[in-house]
Amino acid sequence: MARSILKSLAVMLCLAAAPAAADMAKPEGMVILTVAGNVGETNRGPAGAEDWTLMAELELTFDKAVEFDAAMLDALDQSQMQVPVPGGAGMATFTGPSVAALLKAVGAQGKGIRAVAFDNFSAEISADLIAQFDPIVATRMDGRPLPLGGRGPAMIVFPDGKTPEQVEQFKPLQVWAMFYISVD
Repeated sequence: MARSILKSLAVMLCLAAAPAAADMAKPEGMVILTVAGNVGETNRGPAGAEDWTLMAELELTFDKAVEFDAAMLDALDQSQMQVPVPGGAGMATFTGPSVAALLKAVGAQGKGIRAVAFDNFSAEISADLIAQFDPIVATRMDGRPLPLGGRGPAMIVFPDGKTPEQVEQFKPLQVWAMFYISVD
């Protein structure tokens, strides 16, 4: 219980910190994840409804954001979870930075996130859930990059639910084919 409270406080402090906006390095490879909203770090400018992009098509607009390529995500502390593959394809080991580590890296401030997939499926995930269950932004499954057209380029992965209620709670939050996170 005390450990859960400490984790909650750590994530909330990460989300509540208001660092001055700074410039992060720009990605050298293909951008696979954009984190926008209440972020203190930036490496790209605004995206508007008039832009000819998937983000504009999905009505994802922002003033500033951080773009990540695979190398930038790999440079963050990595976590692993062995959980059932969504869709019932057995067990797999997913690897990637924790959501909390990603939020810290972008200087996030907010009450949670909205993770968005290429097909516009999205999930709202509160800071409390992030602190309690420590989900990851998986970029690899069983050591291989998550492919576009599969579950990639990134995927929110929660630990295996310990109760049937947790399993049902996590299912709609495990966004795959994810390319965008908004910090709210």
